[in-house]
Amino acid sequence: EEWNIEHRDTAYINVALEAHTDGCYSANPPGVQFFQIPLPATVGGGENFLVDGLAIAQSMRHHHPEHFETLCRIPVPYQYLDADQGLSLEASYPVFRCDPATGRLVEFHWNNADRAPLPHLLHLSEQRQFLDAIKALVATIRKPENSLILPMKKDWLLAVNNWRVMHGRHEFHGERRLMGAYVTRDTFDICRSRLV
Repeated sequence: EEWNIEHRDTAYINVALEAHTDGCYSANPPGVQFFQIPLPATVGGGENFLVDGLAIAQSMRHHHPEHFETLCRIPVPYQYLDADQGLSLEASYPVFRCDPATGRLVEFHWNNADRAPLPHLLHLSEQRQFLDAIKALVATIRKPENSLILPMKKDWLLAVNNWRVMHGRHEFHGERRLMGAYVTRDTFDICRSRLV
């Protein structure tokens, strides 16, 4: 059975989508995301692209250490609002979450489209540090050498580690259908361990 869902989220219209991770406004963002395209764009465009958050973290740590530290320390507020459904989801995460013992990156979360206003509790100097760090982050993400363009073919299945890899999409024309699903990181790890 197939059905269409009317949805106002930018993921379901034809505009380009910047690289992002999904569910940043959730208390537990999805660990793995699956994409399948039963109908690629009928007139053109719509190529998907991936950006490795670990590579972005390494670049920021090397080229902008002060901004990297800011994005490890100050949580980014995110929100999803749907007034028609009376739904409001809010959560905050640092862009980079590193293991305190090893310094190794364990989570990467970023979605500029779902950012909420900065909390008024931040001191003005911290707000400036944060905004400067975000500008450096976005510039690094947008560098063409950091993207892998993936023109997905009909019925291909793509699985993405949503705590590490950002996905985006170029603008498309005509009709395009996308199917997707999320799995928690725990569920994915349990299933993977049973297969090994």
